[in-house]
Amino acid sequence: MENNFKFRSKVIQDLLSKPPAGLVRKGSQSILLTIALLGFLLYQIKYPDVIKCEALLTTKIQPEKIYSLFSGSIDSILVNDLQHVTKGSPLLVIENSASYTDISFLSNTINTIDKDSDLLNFPINEIRKLKLGTITSSYLQFEDKYLEYLYRKNFDLVELQEKSNKISVRELRKILKNVVAQSNVSENELVLLEKSLNRQKKLLLKGVISQQTFERNELEFLNKRKEHISILVRISEIKDQLGNSNRNSGNFILKENLEDEKRYNQVLQALNDLKASIEDWEIKYLIKANITGILTFASPLSSYQLLKPDDLIFTILPNYENNDYAIQLNAPIYNSGKLELGQDVHLKLFSYPDKEFGFINAKVSKISLLPDENKTYFVEANLSNGLATSFKKKIDYRGEMLGSAEIITKKLSLLERLINVINQSN
Repeated sequence: MENNFKFRSKVIQDLLSKPPAGLVRKGSQSILLTIALLGFLLYQIKYPDVIKCEALLTTKIQPEKIYSLFSGSIDSILVNDLQHVTKGSPLLVIENSASYTDISFLSNTINTIDKDSDLLNFPINEIRKLKLGTITSSYLQFEDKYLEYLYRKNFDLVELQEKSNKISVRELRKILKNVVAQSNVSENELVLLEKSLNRQKKLLLKGVISQQTFERNELEFLNKRKEHISILVRISEIKDQLGNSNRNSGNFILKENLEDEKRYNQVLQALNDLKASIEDWEIKYLIKANITGILTFASPLSSYQLLKPDDLIFTILPNYENNDYAIQLNAPIYNSGKLELGQDVHLKLFSYPDKEFGFINAKVSKISLLPDENKTYFVEANLSNGLATSFKKKIDYRGEMLGSAEIITKKLSLLERLINVINQSN
């Protein structure tokens, strides 16, 4: 029995000291295959890094909050709560010494006037009856310049001058014609007297006539020549008058045209000053909408209610379309180097829990170059599917909505992450 035990122990020892080659080979292959499969899985399994940040869902056209600039009582409220208003629409009038209806009529009249054709048809008589308050002085200055311009236009001095000049020229030409005819007669008489004087001179030399007679004829000749010269001088003067008349008429027309242009420019300047006064009045006493949208009252309003400076009066929510919305993100500096344009963004709104409504998809459209004073980067993202969530639910926009967002960065495999961890530990 003892020998049998020794024999078996020796067999077992031989068996244990020399394991089967096939078993070792299969075991090694299994381990290598497991390691290879694990490495393949580590390489194939990838998931992205996520940058979490604060988010604000807003619009590219911001809602307008309208505050009172000055203190004063409400004169009239021109709109209703939740009314759709357009840009430039009047909303509220602060109490003042002018009538808003009258100011509006004057403003519309000025804005619709054609400066070239309608300026002469300005309804001056209608506007004189209006209650303009602080604008009155500017309007009176405009009225003064306008009436002067209108008077000059209705009494066309250029036309009157041209008519007067034509009459004067016509009369001078008649006079000139008569004087020229008189000159011709005088010239003929002078020629005849000169011939007669020459004959008498010959007779004097022969002693036929006396010296006294010759001198009397010579004096008559000299008087006639003097008269003829006077006529020629008169002709020259008349011609000068004709030339001066034409020149004076041209100078007058030029001067009057320059004066007309000057008066016209003065009217336009007074009109622009009046417009500026209306704009100043509107800034102080008229509240207008600066965007188009739905208007809401910040608080109940009534006539004669006192407003203080910086009191919030209205809010206007603009009309939105899908491309009008934007997500504003404050991304931390950590991992900010991974930010790229076009990356996906998942927005989770506080007012719409993501477990019930899902998240809103967007893509990064803008990244600031430098961080702000809070050490965050400003990132803007555009919505991919409007306000539809990942659960196919459409949410209602209710002004600026807060939430959190996840920016999906580049995907890394488990193997790459493991290598990064090893590198960091070294």
